Amino acid sequence: MHDVIVVGARCTGATAAMLLAQRGHTVLMLDKDPAGSDMEHSTHFVQPVAVSKLRKWGLLPALEAVCPAFEIYSLDFGFARVQGTPPAIDGDARAFCPRRNVLDPILVAAAVSAGAEYRPSTKVLEVVMNEGVACGVTVVSAAGDSSFMPARLVIGADGPGSTVARVVGAEHYHEAPAQQATMWGYWDGIEIDILDFTLRAGRAIYAGPTSGGETLIGVNWVIDDFKARRKHLEADYHATISALNPELAARMSTARLSAPLRLGSTRNFLRKPWGPGWVLLGDAGHKKDPCTAQGITDAFIDVETCVPIIDEGLRGDRPMEPALAAWHEVRDARLVPLHEMTIQMAKFSAPSDEEVALYKAFENNPEATTAWLGVFIGNSDPRSFFSPANIESIVNGKQGSKGSDSIGRD
Repeated sequence: MHDVIVVGARCTGATAAMLLAQRGHTVLMLDKDPAGSDMEHSTHFVQPVAVSKLRKWGLLPALEAVCPAFEIYSLDFGFARVQGTPPAIDGDARAFCPRRNVLDPILVAAAVSAGAEYRPSTKVLEVVMNEGVACGVTVVSAAGDSSFMPARLVIGADGPGSTVARVVGAEHYHEAPAQQATMWGYWDGIEIDILDFTLRAGRAIYAGPTSGGETLIGVNWVIDDFKARRKHLEADYHATISALNPELAARMSTARLSAPLRLGSTRNFLRKPWGPGWVLLGDAGHKKDPCTAQGITDAFIDVETCVPIIDEGLRGDRPMEPALAAWHEVRDARLVPLHEMTIQMAKFSAPSDEEVALYKAFENNPEATTAWLGVFIGNSDPRSFFSPANIESIVNGKQGSKGSDSIGRD
């Protein structure tokens, strides 16, 4: 019997397995995908908070070796262009945008090096319950062989469609349907060293440097427009870029698309992340629109804050369930304001007069811009930044909040 079975061996599962194995627990990682594979619908952005976690775990050099970093975020609203650097975390404001077939193997290798066992191409069919307590999983291998694997704890790190969450009946709340959808691709022959957004009512463009010397370029549409354009999305992808950012479109005309364009959208929810014998981490426990690019950051924070509780519970140092209940409250206190802000941003609504005034004020206020980017990357509490007093201060030409109400660092 393993101490822990981790279902899913991507950003969330591999880091959880690594930290638990480092603490001396026997850990088995299971993933339905082959080793080293990319993800069809994937998060890319490793924001500064997540970078700080990789540095702490000794894994940042491996990412630096395969993916360029950037510090500057540029947002073109049409009536204003906001450009700046987010707050530095532990002295480093860099972010990265790796493809998952680059990032995930780094994390899996670290988990295996720490002592975790890894079985790719292994699909979890069910979580086995004994008198209401999760006690292991049934799996099927690539060869078609099925078996039962017992464990003291099952961690669901298997994404928004989590098998673990489904079987244990994890409660959903703070739900909202998909607000927008995106099409993206990887382009060879375009050099870009910033994260560049072009935003208009109902649509947006994003571009940034990714691994392999390529550039990630994507288009967002509000969900109703996306559905209406479904039959000609690829043509509209190019048309939208040409209309909103003709300079980028011109650069793309001499570049090469290295793989077919991809599509993605997501619903928004939180789930109860724990129960007898099971825990949900990362996207299995909460999912929000990728427009604020916080998925990897959220996963790393989940893991780093929950693993010590699991460790102590497995060792018998304190009861696990009351500690997980307290962790659940802390998790939601951090996530809910960011969750609500992200859902609102994903609507790509026409800006209000107040928002126009705020974004214009950012152009001549680098301190306020940095503070706002701290909210955008998930490092600062949006309730503090967007308080009426702070917004009024910025619009009136004052510095405003420095974003000191940071969240999720420890």
